Amino acid sequence: MTTSTTTTTTTTESPLSEYLNNVKKEVEHSSFHSALLKLEVEQRKRMGKVMEDWEELETKYQRMRNRGDLKAANDYKQTVAKRFQDTVQALEIEALAEKRQLIQVHRMRVFHFYYKNILCATWKGYEYYTLSQKNRDT
Repeated sequence: MTTSTTTTTTTTESPLSEYLNNVKKEVEHSSFHSALLKLEVEQRKRMGKVMEDWEELETKYQRMRNRGDLKAANDYKQTVAKRFQDTVQALEIEALAEKRQLIQVHRMRVFHFYYKNILCATWKGYEYYTLSQKNRDT
């Protein structure tokens, strides 16, 4: 008797990696704005999760105070507050870095697309000019 097990995993790409992996000249601007919006939504979700955790920790602090363990409650609150500040700061830095990377890639792509068109047009003009010169000389 043979048994088989199938495991399905779902992975979601971050808006940044999704944008980086999909290059389409025709829709670059809308792809950029869509990725920027998705990035902001994802960052709000992360911050919301941190706020939920903070509320749970605040509830635990209140329970400790209500039991009369004021010193332990205050020590706990100081430790948690410091960790909360560090987490929020790290999330803000990460969000800023992701946004900067997204903007830099967009600028590079637009620059590349724009100047590639100019160079192609210039080269075609050059080819036309040299061809017309050769025809004139003969």
